This record gives sequence, C-alpha cells and structure tokens, in this order.
Amino acid sequence: MLRRKSRHLFEGQPRNPPISGPTNNRFTDDRLMSRSPHCTTRGLCPAIRRCHGAARRFAIIAALMLLLLSVFSTVPGRTANAEAACPEWIREDQPRKTQFHYLRAFDTPVLINHLGTLYRLPAAYMNTWPTPKGLDILADTKRVDVTETRRFNFAFWMPSGRYVERDRWSVPWRRPCEAGRPPPRPDEFVVEAALTRLSVHSELGPVTPSVKFSNRVTKSIGGVKAYTREPIYYLVRYTHLTSPKHDIVYRHVPETEPQVFFACTSKAWAAPNPSCRGDVYFANAGHVLFVVFPVDAVMYWRDIVSVARTLVDGWRDAATAERTPSNSGTD
Repeated sequence: MLRRKSRHLFEGQPRNPPISGPTNNRFTDDRLMSRSPHCTTRGLCPAIRRCHGAARRFAIIAALMLLLLSVFSTVPGRTANAEAACPEWIREDQPRKTQFHYLRAFDTPVLINHLGTLYRLPAAYMNTWPTPKGLDILADTKRVDVTETRRFNFAFWMPSGRYVERDRWSVPWRRPCEAGRPPPRPDEFVVEAALTRLSVHSELGPVTPSVKFSNRVTKSIGGVKAYTREPIYYLVRYTHLTSPKHDIVYRHVPETEPQVFFACTSKAWAAPNPSCRGDVYFANAGHVLFVVFPVDAVMYWRDIVSVARTLVDGWRDAATAERTPSNSGTD
C-alpha cells in the first residue's frame, strides 16, 4: 500500500530530473543525499545510503569496543583477572551478601541429577544462579522425578571452596570484589567447573584429554616439532615456536593419572581476563571435570582438582544421606 501510494505521488514526473542551476560538486546537492526518489544518477543514492549505513555501523562497533576496553582494562599494580576497581556499592565495610536479589538465601539446598547421580548443594554454587521459579523446583529435595542433566555447572573460590557471592553471569572476573570481604589476594580466585560425560567420537572413540592434545598439537601444522616442551607443575607445557599468540598447552605426564589437557591464553594477546580451560579425567570417575581458572594460577591445578572433587563428593554424600531411610526407632 505504501509503495503504491508513493508511485501515485510522483506519477507524471521524470524519475531522475536534472539538477537545476550550476554546481561544481553534485555530491553536495541535498536532493542527492536525501532518501527521496529524486536521484541524479540511477543507483547512486542507494550506494551512498549503504556507505553511510556502513559508516554508522562501524562507528557504533568502534564505540562499543572502546567501552569494553575501558571497562575490562586492568589498572597497573592490580592482579590480573581482578576488577579494575571495586564498584562503589561493593565495599569491605558493608555487610556480607547472603541472599539472591529475590530474597532467597544462598544456602537454600537444591537437588541436581547428573547422569543418574544425585547431588545436594547450596544454590549459590550453581553457575549461573537459578531463577526464582527454577529455585522453587530445585529446592524440593524430596521430589522423586528429578530431571537428569548432562552437564552440571558450578563455581567456587580457591582455596577456601566457598561459593561466589556475586552472579557469574554479570561478573566475569576471576577475582571479583564482594561486599563485606577484603579484595582477593593473588592466591585467591574463582574457578568455574562442570561435570560432563566423556564424549565418544565415531572414529576416534572416547575423546579423552590425550585425544584432545593429539588433535591440538600432534596433528597441527608442524606437529610437536613446532612447540617447545618443558616439564613444569607436574605437567608438560607446550609453547609454539613461531606463533606467540597460540594458546599455551599443558598436558599430563604420559602414563600418569589423571589425564589433563589445558589451553591457556598467551601473554602475547594482552587479554584483560586471561584464563586456562580444559579437562581433567580420572579413568575410574565415570565423568570429566572441566575447569576454567586464571592463567596465573596454573601452578595450583592439583589443588583446584582436589577442592572440586571434595565438593562434588560431599554433595553426593549429602543427597545419599537425605534419601536413605533413618534407622532410628527400629528394633
């Protein structure tokens, strides 16, 4: 209807009327730059509009990138992965936060079914935090039909193992500020973890950390010869010789347990929130532990695995104890 109306308005007029009056630069004519159909040259106005649209999009993207850099850039003297400055509403002299924004306690117990195994844990360990409706469902720890999940995500502080008191969805830092607590030390950081099923490839079979290392390093251009090899932190570190921006790869010492594969952000990237991420696999565990932690904390990887396994074992035992009938009052 709009297109038919516009045709009626300009019916009987030439499609490209000439510019009246002398001009040295036809690109300065207002009609040429407008959105009206009075274009001097066929197809020129759409092209100009496309250029202007692209320029506007580029300006918006550039502004967003500058904004992100200003937000995520670190201040000299502060630890990597730490907030550039603690927000004004989060101070050490404030009371600690103990509940979600919808006024439910962090310690509210929830029940998770991961691959048929039940875990009972405080809700604040979940990554990300549950919604009010989701918490109502998960907090019913007596329910029988617990939906099974293939991936169990949680987060915790090292080395204490406590839950994070700010939602990871909006706070990506590995060393975030928290109300009522002092700024984190270099040996304090947040670990994001997940229990997952060991995936199986149709040709390669189980995709263990050893298989991931082979796909990442052994089968890459140049193979292992393109990397330097250095034993460190009870692992083996591989650094690319010609491409400094390649991830630094860590793997377990062959013939040792557990199998480990970590890919860590290279310093050449100068990333504001550098991290290591990868898998830890115990053959007798039946699942893979996926972890993400600061790149400067790779030397603590064994402590990270130990704390994560302690938490998971405790949550499993808590769910088992709650479901086990009590023997009190029986003969």
